[in-house]
Amino acid sequence: MARGSAVQLSLLWLGLLFAGPACAGLVPSLVNSGDCVADIISIPYSPERQPFDEQYCREGNPSDVDAYQACLVNSALNDTRFFTDRCGEGDEYYLAVNGVEHVLQRVGPSWLGVNLSGRFAGDGLELEVLPLKQSLEPPSDGPAEGADNEDVESGSWSVQITLQQGGETRTFTATLLYGP
Repeated sequence: MARGSAVQLSLLWLGLLFAGPACAGLVPSLVNSGDCVADIISIPYSPERQPFDEQYCREGNPSDVDAYQACLVNSALNDTRFFTDRCGEGDEYYLAVNGVEHVLQRVGPSWLGVNLSGRFAGDGLELEVLPLKQSLEPPSDGPAEGADNEDVESGSWSVQITLQQGGETRTFTATLLYGP
């Protein structure tokens, strides 16, 4: 084996050995959606989110092992809600990636009149949300009790997400939940 090939192979093995959450790429993580029923984009839970959940649970329960374990179990039961407008407050949108929440601004129009669709940028990140297909079923929670739903639609869209940071790009399908 040539010396250059052996060095490249060694570097490859070292990269795989020391790869961790910081090297895992663009991993959607939980975003704070605020106190209202906000429009939100989510994906099913994925084990790649676990290091960020561990960090969150450790910070919230630094000396209580049982609470830490309960936090991890509860985290694994929930979808990853990673993008929201926190009920349309201002011109800011919130995206959580790799355990860090980022503030984005809209840099392109929404598509098909769907809130949270379009292009967004900020904190060195770019996000594109493309509506694919509207769900005919209402959200599983149903309409909010006592809400006047005549003027407000609720439901969901299947959306394609393209997330970019630096030279890294990740594309995947997610669900946009909207309305009361």
